[in-house]
Amino acid sequence: MGKLQLHETRQTISSLEVAEMVRRQHKDVMRDIRNIIEHLGGERKIAQSYFIESIYAN
Repeated sequence: MGKLQLHETRQTISSLEVAEMVRRQHKDVMRDIRNIIEHLGGERKIAQSYFIESIYAN
């Protein structure tokens, strides 16, 4: 399992690591994250304070 990373002085953890920790499939964790962001609606600034989009390269 990876370690928390600093992103602009904030600690972060990847969705892959979250999926591993909660023993769920990554696709389900991503679905839930997208649902949370959608639920926040137009509050993009709030969503960005919780989730930082990145690209996964295998």
